[in-house]
Amino acid sequence: MGFNKRFISYEIIEKRLNSEQSLKPLFNSDALIFKDQISAKVLDWLLEGVSEKEIQEKLKQYKNENN
Repeated sequence: MGFNKRFISYEIIEKRLNSEQSLKPLFNSDALIFKDQISAKVLDWLLEGVSEKEIQEKLKQYKNENN
């Protein structure tokens, strides 16, 4: 059996949301390696039941605050 790991970053999440793909399959892996804190926070939001539309809005706010 293999071991599946996935690197997750803000850019990957943003691309997935912009192409209207679901985020849930992105986090379906044996190991998740987060490249930044906001991508880890996205997983927390998903686990709390925040909708992907709300996550997209939160990420827009994050981007505006950090530019």
